[in-house]
Amino acid sequence: MAKRFIDTELFKKPFMRGLQRPYKLLWLYLICECDHSGIWDVELDVVALRLGEDYTATNALDAFGSEIKVINGGLKWFIPSFISFQYGELKPCNRVHVSVLRNLRKYAIDVDPFQIAQQEQVVTIESRDAVLEQVTKQVDLQALPPKPSKPPFKEIVDGFNEHLGKVLTPLQIPTHKRKEAMRIMWQFFKEDIERVNAYWKQVRASKFLTGRSGKSFRASFDWLMNEDNAAKVIEGQYRNEGRGA
Repeated sequence: MAKRFIDTELFKKPFMRGLQRPYKLLWLYLICECDHSGIWDVELDVVALRLGEDYTATNALDAFGSEIKVINGGLKWFIPSFISFQYGELKPCNRVHVSVLRNLRKYAIDVDPFQIAQQEQVVTIESRDAVLEQVTKQVDLQALPPKPSKPPFKEIVDGFNEHLGKVLTPLQIPTHKRKEAMRIMWQFFKEDIERVNAYWKQVRASKFLTGRSGKSFRASFDWLMNEDNAAKVIEGQYRNEGRGA
């Protein structure tokens, strides 16, 4: 995930004083892992692995109260205070702010509490949208980073099954969550299918990862599609002559 400046006041909000330690950790995690609009893809199972704490959506939402808004049918959470601390007021003349505003509208979030300064809010919705469109047209697309390519989901899955399907559980159902993981890992592997296949071969060579070391552990597609785990594999932590052999 791209690093960003996070106002430390988000870590000092008064409501945090009454939180139990696991939920203080979760709040810090959400602030660091949400996107530039303060929207987080709900993945409590990943959080549990990273933080070593078990969470349920119900308990977390009860703990955070109005600090979290559930959107997209519960698949995403929105942190309203993220925007005010990160940007102040959103202005349609700012390219980054335009992106944030569009993202909020995408998920039917009311942008008025976060929008341009009070004296500028006399414009109508129609004229405001026109300004947004005009600013967007003026963006120098050459200055923007290239849009990530779409991952070749079938090739990634076929490569996994070809190299590892006989020693690990073959992948049969590429769920939405797995596709999202593949999107992240596609960037991790520099959008190069040869790097992905080399990774599968490295996993295949590890007795520990393939359950041939006498240990009870066997890697799964989901485990291997975690960038932290992939980094450890590539760094050689699971080679037969090293740790985990």
